[in-house]
Amino acid sequence: MLFRSIIANLDLIDLIVQACVVLHNYLLLTDNARYVPTGFIDSYDNTGALVEGSWRNEATPEGLVPICRQGNRNASNVAKATRDMLKDYVNSEAGSVSWQHAHVTDAGVVLQ
Repeated sequence: MLFRSIIANLDLIDLIVQACVVLHNYLLLTDNARYVPTGFIDSYDNTGALVEGSWRNEATPEGLVPICRQGNRNASNVAKATRDMLKDYVNSEAGSVSWQHAHVTDAGVVLQ
């Protein structure tokens, strides 16, 4: 589910995300050794002192490395065509709304 786009209506997507968060929290609270081994993540002891997790031993010497560019950043032809179709529609007589032009030309400032 999390390795691809979720194709569902927005209400169902909200429920899916909530279910993932609940499952994540459940696995953390049950100390599931396969999910998060004991001592792997940072925690606090009973005095409030930070206990560093063993994940730090697995990180690179520089710490967390910034994510580099992954492939090109060009949108697909389908995405460009969809964008242009929506642009043409909202700027047409059929797709415009009465307040649209004033809102855009005033940079979103609501005048009273």
